Amino acid sequence: MEPKIPASLNDLMEHDVLRPNAKLHGEIDGHSVEATLNADGSLTADGKAYGSLSVAAGSMITARTGKVSSKRSYYACNGWLFWHVRDGNGDLWPLNKIREQVNKKSLKRRVDMM
Repeated sequence: MEPKIPASLNDLMEHDVLRPNAKLHGEIDGHSVEATLNADGSLTADGKAYGSLSVAAGSMITARTGKVSSKRSYYACNGWLFWHVRDGNGDLWPLNKIREQVNKKSLKRRVDMM
């Protein structure tokens, strides 16, 4: 049986791939946005705490574009695809790829959060 893909930021911290205070990067209409990973697995972006990658991403999109999704106060998007982290070489990695690599146990470069 294959190991389960880590399902949360806390799982990635437990695998020692991400650390608290990691900077997460996103892009909205060509403009960079940033969030910080908190020790409890939540994110802080624009001074607000979010318990979900997707809600944080969607809220950032709404704040900058005014777009919302039906029955939500924010734009619906997949936060695992929206957010990226920068590795020690300066390359951006989407969180979903990091999560997949952790699952495959083949992450070759440790993500540098600074």
